[in-house]
Amino acid sequence: MSEPSLKALLRELVDDTTQLFRQELRLAQAEVKQSIHQAQANVVLIVAGLMLAFCALLILLEAIVMALATAMAGWLASIFVAVVAGGIAIAMVGRGEKGLAGGELAPSRSIRQAKADKDMIMEKVS
Repeated sequence: MSEPSLKALLRELVDDTTQLFRQELRLAQAEVKQSIHQAQANVVLIVAGLMLAFCALLILLEAIVMALATAMAGWLASIFVAVVAGGIAIAMVGRGEKGLAGGELAPSRSIRQAKADKDMIMEKVS
């Protein structure tokens, strides 16, 4: 058997490298899609939290203010209830925002694999 020529080896290297980068691109696309789905779920959490806070303000807060107004001034009861409801709303929105942290949206596995592939190719070429 004869050994393959340098031209054939270079052609094979180019073909393999092209195929590898196409596969890496498909992997990155799949990772981005997954990240987008996670981001959408976190946006739903934020919206649900804001809606819940709004509903709580409309339905329960006046009743709580009226109940507290029997023990303190009405204006002070209103401020107390508003602070508590606002704290709950902020906590829910914060949890959703935490899930949307920018670092989680990047296709980190694909980036890491592409760097490893580049290093492997550079090592074989040199």
